[in-house]
Amino acid sequence: MRRVVWGLVSIIGLSLNAASAATHEEASSACANSDPDIAIIACSVLIESGGEAPGDLSRDLNNRGGAYSAKGNYDLAITDLDQSIKLDSENAGAYINRGNSYGAKKEYDRALEDYGQALRIHPQDSGAYSARGSVFEHLGQPERAIADYDQAVSLNADNVSALISRGAYYRSRGDFDHAMADFDSAVRLRPDFSPAFDNRGFAYAIQNQTNLALEDYNQAVKLNPHSLTALYHRGLAYAVKGEPDRAVLDFSRALELAPTNSYLFVSRGDAYQDAGDYDQAISDYDSAVMLNGENVGAFANRGTAFAILGDYPRAIADYDQALKLKPDLDEIALDRGIAYARSGHYDRALPDFDQAIRVNPDNAFALYNRGIAKKALGDATGADADIAKAKSIQPNIGR
Repeated sequence: MRRVVWGLVSIIGLSLNAASAATHEEASSACANSDPDIAIIACSVLIESGGEAPGDLSRDLNNRGGAYSAKGNYDLAITDLDQSIKLDSENAGAYINRGNSYGAKKEYDRALEDYGQALRIHPQDSGAYSARGSVFEHLGQPERAIADYDQAVSLNADNVSALISRGAYYRSRGDFDHAMADFDSAVRLRPDFSPAFDNRGFAYAIQNQTNLALEDYNQAVKLNPHSLTALYHRGLAYAVKGEPDRAVLDFSRALELAPTNSYLFVSRGDAYQDAGDYDQAISDYDSAVMLNGENVGAFANRGTAFAILGDYPRAIADYDQALKLKPDLDEIALDRGIAYARSGHYDRALPDFDQAIRVNPDNAFALYNRGIAKKALGDATGADADIAKAKSIQPNIGR
C-alpha cells in the first residue's frame, strides 16, 4: 500500500505542476477515494496547489475533512470542514461530515445543529437522517431516533447504514424480529460489507444461536480481516462454545489492532482462565488494570483467578477494589465472602453472604455458604436453617 500511495503522490504532484487537465481529474478522483490515506494525500495536493476555484476548494476540504474523520482525527477534520463551509455555506456534505466528527467527540448538540443544516439544504438526504438518528439514540431519545431511522430507510430503502443502525436499535431493545429483518436486508444489499454480517451475528449471539453467529462472524472477518469488532465478537462466541484456545487467537488479533484496549485484555484473560492458564490470565488482567484503573471486570476476574490458585488475600484485595468501583456487584460480594470463608475469616464473610441473599433470597449457594459460616461461628440454629433452605432449593448442594 505504501508504494501505491507514494506513487500516487508523485504522479499527482508532477501532473499538477504540468497543469494537465486530465491529471487534475485524476487528482480530484483520488481526493474522493474511499481509502482515507489516499484521499488525504490527493486532497492536500489540490488544496495546496492554489489553483482551485472556491467551490472546488470547498469540495476538496470536505473530502479531506471526511477522510480525517474516518481516521479518527476529528479536530483536523473539523478545521477543514469549517473552511469548507465558509467557502460554500450550502455544502450539505460538509455539514454531515462535521456533524459526524462532533458526534464522535460526543459534542452532540453541535452534531445535531450540523445535521439540521444539512437537512435544510437537502431535506431528502437519507444519510443525514440516519446520522441524526444515531445522535438521538446516544442522547437517550429513542422515539426521535427511530423516527429518523425510519425516515432514512423510507427515503432510500438501499441505505445499508440506516438499516444497520435501525437493526441495532431494535436489537438493543430485544425486538429481534425487526432487527433481523433489517440485518437480512443489509446483507442482501451489501454481501461484501463486513459490518452487515458482524451486526447480524451479534443479534444471533444475543439470542443464543451461537453457530449462526459464528457463520456471520466468519464471513465478516473474511471480508475484513482487520475488523476489530468482528474479531472481538467471534472471540466471545468461541468462548461461549467452550473453545477458549480459538477465543484467545481472536482476542490476540484484536489486540494487535487495539493494543491499549483494557477490555480486550480482560476478555483474553477470561479465555486463558477458561483454558486453565491462570498465570497468563493474571498477566492479562494486570495489563488491563495498568491501562485502566477503573476496569471493574479486570479486578473482579483477577480476583477469581487468585482465588482459584488459593491466594485468598490477593483475591480479597481485588474483590475489594471491584466493589469499591461498583458496590452493587452482588456476585462479586458473594465471591469475596467465599474467599473470606476459605481463609478462615467467617465473620467477614457473613456480610457478603447477607448482601447476596438480600438481592436473591433463593440463592442456594449463598445460603449454604452462610450456613457453613454460621456453624463455624457457633450459630448452630441459624446454620441449620440456612443449609436446610439451600437444600430445599438445590437438593444436591454440598455433595
